[in-house]
Amino acid sequence: MKLQVMQVGPLAVCCYLIWDETTGSAALVDPGGNAGQIRDLLQQKGLNLRHIFLTHMHYDHIGGVDGLRGEGVRVWVCPADLDNPLHQGKMDLTQPLSYYDEGSAVAMDGLTFEILRTPGHSPGSVCIRCGDVLFTGDTLFAGSVGRTDFPGGDRKALDASLRRLMELDDELLVLSGHSAPTTIGAERAGNPFVQEALQ
Repeated sequence: MKLQVMQVGPLAVCCYLIWDETTGSAALVDPGGNAGQIRDLLQQKGLNLRHIFLTHMHYDHIGGVDGLRGEGVRVWVCPADLDNPLHQGKMDLTQPLSYYDEGSAVAMDGLTFEILRTPGHSPGSVCIRCGDVLFTGDTLFAGSVGRTDFPGGDRKALDASLRRLMELDDELLVLSGHSAPTTIGAERAGNPFVQEALQ
């Protein structure tokens, strides 16, 4: 697996490009904007975009989706987030979507993306695991967590999601929507929000 991060959109969301270096098949996590820049990068690397994975439906994470749709590209979202008002019309919901939820697994050549349902920041928030990497969107940050004061936010649900994530391996690399890389072990040891959830 190869991986590259780009900061995109009005709130500098971390958008992740993941690809199978043998086949050139590629996936994106949370393309929040800058669709043209992302298309150029795909072309430069000779990659074939096959999947767009959304960790949740807030506007800053979805702004580039419509500019990246195309034949053979599946856009994945948890259906619990479809009614979230914070998408703010930044994505055409009349276009075909694919749905995942707890326990889903999406295969792309030699890679498998496993879905963990982690509500709290939004009703349909998910984390996406691929090998030894966990894409956490706005559920878990380095030293912090996602806000729960938006429509659909739920602090108790977020705490339950954090407890679940802390059951994962310490060495698992955490790549979030807005912060530097970290690990499950580092967040268990030093994230005050995680420590509060674990009490």
